[in-house]
Amino acid sequence: MLLLCSTTFPLVYTTEGANYLASVMNRPADGLSFLDRQLKLNTREDAEELAAEIAACPQLTFLELRGNTLGIQPKLFSRSIPTPPFLFHTTSVFGAAGERIAEALEKHPELKYALWSDLFTGRLKNEIPPILRSMCGAMMRAGTCLTELDLSDNAFGPIGAEGIQDFLCSPSAFELKTLRLNNNGLGAGGVIIANCLLAAHRNAAAAGRRFALKTFVAGRNRLEDPGAIALAKAFKAIGTLEEITVPQNGIRKDGIKEHEIESYCGGALARCLGSNRALRVINFNDNTCTRIGAIEISFSLGDLTQLEVLDLGDCLCRANGTTAILSVLVSRPFPKLREVNLSGNELPTAVVRDVLGAWTRRPTQTKLRVTNNGFGGEWADLAEEIEQRALAELVDMGAESDDEGTADEESAGESEESDEEERTSRQGSDEEPEARYRHPFLAPPTVLGHIFSAVPKL
Repeated sequence: MLLLCSTTFPLVYTTEGANYLASVMNRPADGLSFLDRQLKLNTREDAEELAAEIAACPQLTFLELRGNTLGIQPKLFSRSIPTPPFLFHTTSVFGAAGERIAEALEKHPELKYALWSDLFTGRLKNEIPPILRSMCGAMMRAGTCLTELDLSDNAFGPIGAEGIQDFLCSPSAFELKTLRLNNNGLGAGGVIIANCLLAAHRNAAAAGRRFALKTFVAGRNRLEDPGAIALAKAFKAIGTLEEITVPQNGIRKDGIKEHEIESYCGGALARCLGSNRALRVINFNDNTCTRIGAIEISFSLGDLTQLEVLDLGDCLCRANGTTAILSVLVSRPFPKLREVNLSGNELPTAVVRDVLGAWTRRPTQTKLRVTNNGFGGEWADLAEEIEQRALAELVDMGAESDDEGTADEESAGESEESDEEERTSRQGSDEEPEARYRHPFLAPPTVLGHIFSAVPKL
Protein backbone atom coordinates (compact mmCIF):
# COMPACT_ATOMS: atom_id res chain seq x y z
CA MET A 1 0.00 0.00 0.00
CA LEU A 2 1.22 3.50 -0.83
CA LEU A 3 2.30 5.47 2.19
CA LEU A 4 0.79 8.88 1.50
CA CYS A 5 2.99 11.64 2.83
CA SER A 6 0.31 14.31 2.73
CA THR A 7 -3.34 14.65 1.83
CA THR A 8 -2.95 18.15 0.44
CA PHE A 9 -0.32 17.82 -2.27
CA PRO A 10 -2.19 17.07 -5.51
CA LEU A 11 0.66 15.44 -7.44
CA VAL A 12 0.89 12.14 -5.57
CA TYR A 13 -0.68 9.13 -7.22
CA THR A 14 -3.57 7.34 -5.62
CA THR A 15 -3.14 4.08 -3.73
CA GLU A 16 -4.65 2.21 -6.68
CA GLY A 17 -2.15 3.83 -9.04
CA ALA A 18 0.79 2.86 -6.87
CA ASN A 19 -0.46 -0.72 -6.54
CA TYR A 20 -0.73 -0.89 -10.32
CA LEU A 21 2.82 0.44 -10.64
CA ALA A 22 4.07 -2.20 -8.23
CA SER A 23 2.25 -5.07 -9.91
CA VAL A 24 3.31 -4.14 -13.43
CA MET A 25 6.91 -3.21 -12.66
CA ASN A 26 7.49 -5.72 -9.85
CA ARG A 27 8.49 -2.97 -7.48
CA PRO A 28 7.27 -2.21 -3.96
CA ALA A 29 4.30 0.11 -3.58
CA ASP A 30 5.90 2.23 -0.87
CA GLY A 31 6.92 5.51 -2.42
CA LEU A 32 5.87 8.45 -4.58
CA SER A 33 5.10 8.87 -8.25
CA PHE A 34 4.75 12.16 -10.08
CA LEU A 35 4.51 10.48 -13.46
CA ASP A 36 3.73 12.71 -16.47
CA ARG A 37 2.64 15.73 -14.45
CA GLN A 38 4.51 17.99 -16.90
CA LEU A 39 5.98 20.10 -14.13
CA LYS A 40 8.62 22.60 -15.17
CA LEU A 41 10.82 23.14 -12.15
CA ASN A 42 13.58 25.73 -12.34
CA THR A 43 14.10 27.42 -8.98
CA ARG A 44 13.99 26.20 -5.40
CA GLU A 45 10.58 27.81 -5.05
CA ASP A 46 9.26 25.85 -8.03
CA ALA A 47 10.35 22.57 -6.43
CA GLU A 48 9.44 23.40 -2.83
CA GLU A 49 6.13 21.56 -2.63
CA LEU A 50 7.41 18.48 -4.40
CA ALA A 51 10.57 18.40 -2.28
CA ALA A 52 8.58 18.85 0.92
CA GLU A 53 6.41 15.91 -0.02
CA ILE A 54 9.47 13.76 -0.68
CA ALA A 55 11.11 14.77 2.58
CA ALA A 56 7.94 14.04 4.60
CA CYS A 57 7.34 10.59 3.11
CA PRO A 58 7.94 7.99 5.86
CA GLN A 59 8.96 5.18 3.49
CA LEU A 60 10.33 6.25 0.10
CA THR A 61 11.23 2.96 -1.56
CA PHE A 62 10.67 4.31 -5.07
CA LEU A 63 10.57 7.81 -6.56
CA GLU A 64 9.06 8.22 -10.02
CA LEU A 65 9.75 11.60 -11.65
CA ARG A 66 9.26 10.69 -15.31
CA GLY A 67 7.49 13.22 -17.52
CA ASN A 68 8.58 16.35 -15.67
CA THR A 69 11.54 18.64 -16.28
CA LEU A 70 14.21 19.88 -13.90
CA GLY A 71 16.51 22.82 -14.54
CA ILE A 72 19.08 24.94 -12.76
CA GLN A 73 18.00 28.40 -13.81
CA PRO A 74 19.04 30.79 -11.02
CA LYS A 75 16.21 32.99 -9.75
CA LEU A 76 18.47 36.01 -10.29
CA PHE A 77 17.57 35.89 -13.97
CA SER A 78 14.31 36.10 -15.78
CA ARG A 79 13.01 32.80 -17.12
CA SER A 80 12.96 34.33 -20.58
CA ILE A 81 16.71 34.98 -20.44
CA PRO A 82 19.11 32.05 -20.93
CA THR A 83 21.32 31.20 -17.98
CA PRO A 84 24.96 32.26 -18.54
CA PRO A 85 27.21 29.18 -18.87
CA PHE A 86 29.55 30.35 -16.09
CA LEU A 87 26.69 29.94 -13.62
CA PHE A 88 26.05 26.27 -14.39
CA HIS A 89 28.47 25.19 -11.68
CA THR A 90 27.53 27.83 -9.10
CA THR A 91 23.80 27.27 -8.84
CA SER A 92 23.93 26.57 -5.12
CA VAL A 93 24.51 30.29 -4.62
CA PHE A 94 21.15 31.13 -6.13
CA GLY A 95 19.28 27.87 -5.57
CA ALA A 96 17.75 25.51 -8.15
CA ALA A 97 15.07 22.82 -8.36
CA GLY A 98 17.56 19.97 -8.57
CA GLU A 99 19.38 21.08 -5.44
CA ARG A 100 16.14 21.40 -3.48
CA ILE A 101 15.06 17.89 -4.43
CA ALA A 102 18.54 16.62 -3.58
CA GLU A 103 18.13 18.01 -0.06
CA ALA A 104 14.93 16.02 0.30
CA LEU A 105 16.62 12.85 -0.96
CA GLU A 106 19.22 13.06 1.81
CA LYS A 107 16.47 12.10 4.27
CA HIS A 108 15.81 8.76 2.56
CA PRO A 109 18.56 6.14 2.76
CA GLU A 110 15.84 3.51 2.14
CA LEU A 111 15.34 4.60 -1.49
CA LYS A 112 15.76 1.62 -3.86
CA TYR A 113 14.24 2.67 -7.19
CA ALA A 114 15.22 5.99 -8.78
CA LEU A 115 12.90 6.20 -11.80
CA TRP A 116 14.04 9.41 -13.41
CA SER A 117 13.55 8.87 -17.14
CA ASP A 118 12.37 11.74 -19.37
CA LEU A 119 13.29 14.29 -16.70
CA PHE A 120 15.15 16.96 -18.66
CA THR A 121 12.96 17.79 -21.64
CA GLY A 122 13.84 21.19 -23.10
CA ARG A 123 17.01 21.56 -21.04
CA LEU A 124 20.46 22.40 -22.30
CA LYS A 125 23.00 19.63 -22.03
CA ASN A 126 25.15 21.80 -19.75
CA GLU A 127 22.32 22.04 -17.26
CA ILE A 128 21.95 18.30 -16.71
CA PRO A 129 25.26 17.12 -15.19
CA PRO A 130 25.08 19.50 -12.18
CA ILE A 131 21.56 18.26 -11.40
CA LEU A 132 22.61 14.62 -11.69
CA ARG A 133 25.62 15.26 -9.49
CA SER A 134 23.43 16.96 -6.89
CA MET A 135 20.81 14.21 -6.76
CA CYS A 136 23.30 11.35 -6.92
CA GLY A 137 25.50 13.07 -4.37
CA ALA A 138 22.54 13.33 -2.02
CA MET A 139 21.96 9.57 -2.27
CA MET A 140 25.63 8.90 -1.59
CA ARG A 141 25.60 11.12 1.50
CA ALA A 142 22.44 9.44 2.74
CA GLY A 143 23.96 5.98 2.36
CA THR A 144 21.34 4.95 -0.17
CA CYS A 145 21.85 1.58 -1.87
CA LEU A 146 19.88 1.66 -5.11
CA THR A 147 18.43 -1.42 -6.76
CA GLU A 148 17.41 0.33 -9.99
CA LEU A 149 18.45 3.55 -11.72
CA ASP A 150 16.45 4.57 -14.79
CA LEU A 151 17.63 7.65 -16.69
CA SER A 152 16.24 6.66 -20.10
CA ASP A 153 14.96 9.20 -22.63
CA ASN A 154 17.15 12.00 -21.29
CA ALA A 155 19.17 13.36 -24.21
CA PHE A 156 22.14 14.41 -22.11
CA GLY A 157 24.87 13.00 -24.37
CA PRO A 158 28.39 12.08 -23.21
CA ILE A 159 28.51 14.74 -20.48
CA GLY A 160 25.50 13.13 -18.82
CA ALA A 161 27.66 10.10 -18.09
CA GLU A 162 30.04 12.38 -16.23
CA GLY A 163 27.15 13.44 -13.98
CA ILE A 164 26.60 9.91 -12.67
CA GLN A 165 30.08 8.41 -12.80
CA ASP A 166 30.93 9.13 -9.14
CA PHE A 167 27.69 7.52 -8.04
CA LEU A 168 28.19 4.40 -10.15
CA CYS A 169 31.62 3.83 -8.61
CA SER A 170 30.42 4.39 -5.04
CA PRO A 171 29.04 1.96 -2.42
CA SER A 172 25.57 3.36 -3.18
CA ALA A 173 25.70 1.44 -6.47
CA PHE A 174 27.07 -1.85 -5.11
CA GLU A 175 23.56 -3.34 -4.85
CA LEU A 176 22.43 -2.06 -8.26
CA LYS A 177 20.54 -4.73 -10.19
CA THR A 178 19.07 -2.70 -13.06
CA LEU A 179 20.62 0.17 -15.02
CA ARG A 180 18.49 1.71 -17.77
CA LEU A 181 20.15 4.29 -20.00
CA ASN A 182 18.04 3.96 -23.12
CA ASN A 183 18.02 6.75 -25.71
CA ASN A 184 20.49 9.07 -23.99
CA GLY A 185 22.79 9.79 -26.92
CA LEU A 186 25.73 8.64 -24.81
CA GLY A 187 28.23 8.22 -27.63
CA ALA A 188 31.68 8.30 -26.04
CA GLY A 189 29.94 8.39 -22.66
CA GLY A 190 29.31 4.67 -23.12
CA VAL A 191 32.98 4.06 -22.38
CA ILE A 192 32.64 6.12 -19.17
CA ILE A 193 29.64 4.05 -18.08
CA ALA A 194 31.44 0.80 -18.84
CA ASN A 195 34.49 1.89 -16.86
CA CYS A 196 32.25 2.85 -13.94
CA LEU A 197 30.61 -0.59 -13.94
CA LEU A 198 34.02 -2.22 -13.95
CA ALA A 199 35.12 0.05 -11.10
CA ALA A 200 31.98 -0.79 -9.13
CA HIS A 201 32.72 -4.49 -9.57
CA ARG A 202 36.28 -4.05 -8.32
CA ASN A 203 35.40 -1.65 -5.51
CA ALA A 204 32.66 -3.93 -4.23
CA ALA A 205 35.02 -6.91 -4.23
CA ALA A 206 37.61 -4.90 -2.32
CA ALA A 207 34.94 -4.09 0.27
CA GLY A 208 33.97 -7.74 0.63
CA ARG A 209 30.73 -7.26 -1.32
CA ARG A 210 29.51 -8.34 -4.74
CA PHE A 211 28.38 -6.09 -7.56
CA ALA A 212 25.71 -8.27 -9.21
CA LEU A 213 24.16 -6.22 -12.00
CA LYS A 214 21.39 -8.16 -13.75
CA THR A 215 19.82 -5.83 -16.32
CA PHE A 216 21.62 -3.39 -18.61
CA VAL A 217 19.60 -1.41 -21.16
CA ALA A 218 21.29 1.15 -23.41
CA GLY A 219 19.58 1.22 -26.79
CA ARG A 220 19.83 4.12 -29.25
CA ASN A 221 23.01 5.55 -27.77
CA ARG A 222 25.56 5.55 -30.61
CA LEU A 223 27.88 3.43 -28.49
CA GLU A 224 29.62 2.16 -31.63
CA ASP A 225 32.75 0.02 -31.49
CA PRO A 226 34.57 1.69 -28.57
CA GLY A 227 31.47 1.41 -26.39
CA ALA A 228 31.00 -2.23 -27.36
CA ILE A 229 34.59 -3.08 -26.42
CA ALA A 230 34.38 -1.30 -23.06
CA LEU A 231 31.01 -2.77 -22.14
CA ALA A 232 32.10 -6.27 -23.14
CA LYS A 233 35.06 -6.00 -20.79
CA ALA A 234 32.79 -4.90 -17.95
CA PHE A 235 30.16 -7.56 -18.62
CA LYS A 236 32.76 -10.31 -18.73
CA ALA A 237 34.12 -9.26 -15.34
CA ILE A 238 30.70 -8.84 -13.72
CA GLY A 239 29.33 -12.21 -14.88
CA THR A 240 25.80 -11.83 -13.43
CA LEU A 241 23.92 -10.23 -16.32
CA GLU A 242 20.46 -11.57 -17.12
CA GLU A 243 19.56 -9.00 -19.76
CA ILE A 244 21.76 -7.14 -22.25
CA THR A 245 19.74 -4.81 -24.45
CA VAL A 246 21.80 -2.57 -26.76
CA PRO A 247 19.83 -2.11 -30.02
CA GLN A 248 20.52 0.63 -32.56
CA ASN A 249 23.99 1.59 -31.43
CA GLY A 250 25.99 1.56 -34.64
CA ILE A 251 28.09 -1.38 -33.41
CA ARG A 252 29.83 -2.77 -36.48
CA LYS A 253 31.86 -5.73 -37.52
CA ASP A 254 34.35 -3.46 -39.25
CA GLY A 255 37.13 -4.02 -37.07
CA ILE A 256 39.56 -1.99 -35.41
CA LYS A 257 41.26 -4.09 -32.77
CA GLU A 258 42.02 -2.99 -29.28
CA HIS A 259 44.05 -5.19 -26.95
CA GLU A 260 43.40 -8.06 -29.35
CA ILE A 261 39.63 -7.76 -28.89
CA GLU A 262 37.72 -7.26 -32.10
CA SER A 263 35.41 -4.32 -31.80
CA TYR A 264 32.30 -5.61 -33.48
CA CYS A 265 29.02 -6.85 -32.14
CA GLY A 266 29.89 -10.48 -32.68
CA GLY A 267 33.45 -10.14 -31.44
CA ALA A 268 33.61 -8.05 -28.29
CA LEU A 269 30.05 -8.49 -27.09
CA ALA A 270 29.62 -12.10 -28.21
CA ARG A 271 32.61 -13.29 -26.24
CA CYS A 272 31.29 -11.83 -22.99
CA LEU A 273 27.99 -13.74 -23.25
CA GLY A 274 29.47 -17.03 -22.11
CA SER A 275 30.65 -15.36 -18.88
CA ASN A 276 27.04 -14.48 -18.02
CA ARG A 277 25.35 -17.87 -17.99
CA ALA A 278 22.16 -16.58 -16.39
CA LEU A 279 21.33 -14.47 -19.45
CA ARG A 280 17.63 -14.42 -20.27
CA VAL A 281 17.46 -11.60 -22.85
CA ILE A 282 19.98 -10.73 -25.55
CA ASN A 283 18.99 -7.83 -27.80
CA PHE A 284 21.51 -6.67 -30.41
CA ASN A 285 18.82 -5.50 -32.85
CA ASP A 286 19.88 -3.16 -35.65
CA ASN A 287 23.61 -3.44 -35.16
CA THR A 288 25.94 -4.94 -37.76
CA CYS A 289 27.00 -8.45 -36.77
CA THR A 290 27.58 -9.88 -40.26
CA ARG A 291 28.00 -13.63 -40.65
CA ILE A 292 31.29 -13.65 -38.74
CA GLY A 293 29.75 -11.88 -35.77
CA ALA A 294 26.74 -14.20 -35.76
CA ILE A 295 28.99 -17.25 -35.77
CA GLU A 296 30.93 -15.79 -32.83
CA ILE A 297 27.64 -15.32 -30.98
CA SER A 298 26.67 -18.93 -31.68
CA PHE A 299 29.83 -20.10 -29.89
CA SER A 300 28.48 -18.72 -26.60
CA LEU A 301 24.83 -19.72 -26.92
CA GLY A 302 25.21 -23.37 -25.94
CA ASP A 303 25.90 -22.49 -22.29
CA LEU A 304 23.00 -20.06 -21.91
CA THR A 305 20.36 -22.51 -20.69
CA GLN A 306 18.19 -19.74 -19.18
CA LEU A 307 17.82 -17.89 -22.47
CA GLU A 308 14.30 -16.59 -23.17
CA VAL A 309 14.70 -13.97 -25.92
CA LEU A 310 17.32 -13.66 -28.64
CA ASP A 311 16.91 -10.60 -30.88
CA LEU A 312 19.30 -10.35 -33.82
CA GLY A 313 16.88 -8.58 -36.13
CA ASP A 314 18.44 -6.31 -38.79
CA CYS A 315 21.94 -7.44 -37.90
CA LEU A 316 22.93 -8.62 -41.42
CA CYS A 317 23.76 -12.11 -40.18
CA ARG A 318 22.95 -13.49 -43.64
CA ALA A 319 22.70 -17.17 -44.50
CA ASN A 320 25.80 -18.66 -42.91
CA GLY A 321 25.65 -16.59 -39.75
CA THR A 322 21.95 -17.25 -39.22
CA THR A 323 22.42 -20.95 -39.87
CA ALA A 324 25.12 -21.09 -37.19
CA ILE A 325 22.71 -19.49 -34.70
CA LEU A 326 19.79 -21.77 -35.59
CA SER A 327 21.86 -24.93 -35.53
CA VAL A 328 22.77 -24.30 -31.90
CA LEU A 329 19.18 -23.47 -30.97
CA VAL A 330 17.86 -26.75 -32.39
CA SER A 331 20.74 -28.82 -30.97
CA ARG A 332 20.20 -27.80 -27.36
CA PRO A 333 16.91 -27.79 -25.43
CA PHE A 334 16.82 -24.16 -24.20
CA PRO A 335 13.72 -24.96 -22.11
CA LYS A 336 12.80 -21.32 -21.47
CA LEU A 337 13.32 -19.91 -24.97
CA ARG A 338 10.26 -17.91 -26.03
CA GLU A 339 11.31 -15.79 -28.99
CA VAL A 340 14.02 -15.63 -31.63
CA ASN A 341 14.06 -12.64 -33.97
CA LEU A 342 16.06 -13.04 -37.19
CA SER A 343 14.13 -10.56 -39.30
CA GLY A 344 15.89 -8.36 -41.83
CA ASN A 345 18.98 -10.55 -42.20
CA GLU A 346 18.86 -11.12 -45.97
CA LEU A 347 17.98 -14.78 -45.55
CA PRO A 348 17.18 -17.12 -48.46
CA THR A 349 14.41 -19.69 -48.17
CA ALA A 350 16.96 -22.53 -47.82
CA VAL A 351 17.88 -21.42 -44.31
CA VAL A 352 14.31 -21.44 -43.04
CA ARG A 353 13.43 -24.71 -44.80
CA ASP A 354 16.40 -26.48 -43.24
CA VAL A 355 15.33 -25.57 -39.74
CA LEU A 356 11.55 -26.09 -39.97
CA GLY A 357 11.61 -29.80 -39.22
CA ALA A 358 13.85 -29.39 -36.20
CA TRP A 359 11.81 -26.43 -34.94
CA THR A 360 8.73 -28.64 -34.53
CA ARG A 361 10.68 -30.91 -32.20
CA ARG A 362 11.83 -28.18 -29.84
CA PRO A 363 10.72 -28.94 -26.25
CA THR A 364 9.17 -25.47 -25.88
CA GLN A 365 6.92 -23.36 -28.08
CA THR A 366 9.43 -20.84 -29.40
CA LYS A 367 8.39 -18.01 -31.71
CA LEU A 368 10.70 -17.58 -34.72
CA ARG A 369 10.49 -14.25 -36.56
CA VAL A 370 11.94 -14.19 -40.08
CA THR A 371 10.14 -11.20 -41.60
CA ASN A 372 11.69 -8.78 -44.10
CA ASN A 373 14.13 -11.28 -45.58
CA GLY A 374 15.00 -12.45 -49.09
CA PHE A 375 12.38 -15.09 -49.93
CA GLY A 376 11.29 -13.37 -53.15
CA GLY A 377 9.14 -15.53 -55.41
CA GLU A 378 9.34 -18.45 -52.98
CA TRP A 379 7.56 -16.57 -50.19
CA ALA A 380 4.18 -18.14 -50.94
CA ASP A 381 5.62 -21.68 -51.21
CA LEU A 382 7.45 -21.28 -47.91
CA ALA A 383 4.32 -19.92 -46.23
CA GLU A 384 2.39 -22.96 -47.47
CA GLU A 385 5.05 -25.31 -46.14
CA ILE A 386 4.86 -23.63 -42.75
CA GLU A 387 1.10 -24.12 -42.75
CA GLN A 388 1.45 -27.79 -43.66
CA ARG A 389 3.85 -28.34 -40.77
CA ALA A 390 1.40 -26.63 -38.39
CA LEU A 391 3.99 -23.97 -37.60
CA ALA A 392 1.97 -20.89 -38.50
CA GLU A 393 1.72 -19.83 -34.86
CA LEU A 394 5.44 -20.30 -34.26
CA VAL A 395 7.12 -19.06 -37.45
CA ASP A 396 6.31 -15.45 -38.37
CA MET A 397 7.15 -14.58 -41.98
CA GLY A 398 5.37 -11.24 -41.93
CA ALA A 399 3.61 -9.94 -45.02
CA GLU A 400 4.78 -10.82 -48.52
CA SER A 401 4.80 -7.11 -49.38
CA ASP A 402 7.45 -6.55 -46.70
CA ASP A 403 9.83 -9.14 -48.14
CA GLU A 404 13.06 -7.72 -49.53
CA GLY A 405 13.34 -9.88 -52.63
CA THR A 406 15.36 -12.93 -53.53
CA ALA A 407 18.61 -13.22 -51.60
CA ASP A 408 19.66 -16.73 -52.65
CA GLU A 409 22.32 -15.73 -55.14
CA GLU A 410 24.00 -13.26 -52.82
CA SER A 411 23.69 -15.45 -49.74
CA ALA A 412 24.93 -18.66 -51.35
CA GLY A 413 28.43 -17.28 -51.44
CA GLU A 414 27.60 -14.16 -49.45
CA SER A 415 28.75 -10.99 -51.16
CA GLU A 416 32.23 -10.23 -52.39
CA GLU A 417 32.33 -7.41 -49.88
CA SER A 418 31.55 -9.78 -47.02
CA ASP A 419 34.23 -12.20 -48.17
CA GLU A 420 36.73 -9.36 -48.17
CA GLU A 421 35.61 -8.34 -44.66
CA GLU A 422 36.14 -11.89 -43.44
CA ARG A 423 39.61 -12.10 -44.95
CA THR A 424 40.51 -8.73 -43.40
CA SER A 425 39.36 -9.84 -39.97
CA ARG A 426 41.67 -12.87 -40.12
CA GLN A 427 44.80 -10.98 -41.18
CA GLY A 428 47.70 -11.71 -38.89
CA SER A 429 46.17 -14.98 -37.70
CA ASP A 430 47.92 -18.32 -38.14
CA GLU A 431 44.64 -20.24 -37.89
CA GLU A 432 43.42 -22.29 -40.78
CA PRO A 433 40.27 -20.78 -42.35
CA GLU A 434 38.10 -23.53 -40.91
CA ALA A 435 39.60 -23.39 -37.44
CA ARG A 436 37.89 -20.08 -36.72
CA TYR A 437 34.49 -21.72 -37.09
CA ARG A 438 35.01 -24.88 -35.07
CA HIS A 439 32.01 -25.36 -32.87
CA PRO A 440 30.76 -28.33 -30.83
CA PHE A 441 27.67 -28.53 -33.04
CA LEU A 442 28.90 -27.10 -36.33
CA ALA A 443 30.93 -27.97 -39.36
CA PRO A 444 32.52 -25.01 -41.20
CA PRO A 445 29.59 -22.80 -42.32
CA THR A 446 30.17 -23.08 -46.05
CA VAL A 447 27.38 -25.44 -47.08
CA LEU A 448 23.97 -25.27 -45.43
CA GLY A 449 23.40 -28.98 -45.85
CA HIS A 450 26.55 -29.80 -43.88
CA ILE A 451 25.54 -27.65 -40.97
CA PHE A 452 22.13 -29.23 -40.64
CA SER A 453 23.17 -32.76 -41.58
CA ALA A 454 22.87 -33.89 -37.96
CA VAL A 455 19.32 -32.56 -37.63
CA PRO A 456 16.76 -35.12 -38.86
CA LYS A 457 14.06 -33.82 -41.16
CA LEU A 458 10.43 -34.76 -41.27
